[in-house]
Amino acid sequence: MSIGEISWLDLVGFTVAVTLLEAAIRGVGVTVLKGHRNNWRVAPRFRPILGLAGVGLLVLVAADVLTKFNVLPRR
Repeated sequence: MSIGEISWLDLVGFTVAVTLLEAAIRGVGVTVLKGHRNNWRVAPRFRPILGLAGVGLLVLVAADVLTKFNVLPRR
């Protein structure tokens, strides 16, 4: 399997996971729409939720990619 066989959904999932983790760690989220960049503050009580969601999504995407490369066995 080559790197070209990773689906676009894996790349989108990885991007969203990294964005969630960045918002949880830094406390500032970033939205880019139509070339305009918006920074928004993350409430302290939501930071652990964003962190858990980011880690969970990152684990799912990594497991999917590793099964495609036959590093992890399929069920």
